[in-house]
Amino acid sequence: MKYLLKKGNKGFTIAEFVVTIALMGTMMSVVLPSFDSITLNMQASQNKTNMDMIRQVFFGYFYDTHMKGIAHLPPSPTNEEGLMSEEWANEIINEDMSLSTPNDLFSAGAVPNNANGNPFSYETWTDTTYLGSDGMKVDYFVRITDIDEDSPSFEVSFTSAI
Repeated sequence: MKYLLKKGNKGFTIAEFVVTIALMGTMMSVVLPSFDSITLNMQASQNKTNMDMIRQVFFGYFYDTHMKGIAHLPPSPTNEEGLMSEEWANEIINEDMSLSTPNDLFSAGAVPNNANGNPFSYETWTDTTYLGSDGMKVDYFVRITDIDEDSPSFEVSFTSAI
């Protein structure tokens, strides 16, 4: 320990300090772009997971209402872009159901948003196919799209049918 505390040893030299800063700068120039890429990939993955969760919950709701004889999905939002806004998420879906709003369908009490906190676009429609003497078949479609231009999953969409 005494040899470290010699009178002439007062700390780093300026050359050691410059080399250390240069090495740290080089390491940061390699690490930061990778970190940014990883963050964007993680946010895109989270957005896709949230869209799939919305689809699954809405299909679960459809199956519940189907078993009660009044099969339907939560209605499409009526705003211009079809956004699942807070106003839409608090609207009553069906007067006859105990779970009355889209927010009530989720255990967190709110419809999930994208990584930027913005709502997804949501659209539903039906298509009827006539099967001749067997009657007709009705398909229910759902499309959930991320329309936030700042989102890493911009324009990614899920379209599913029941």
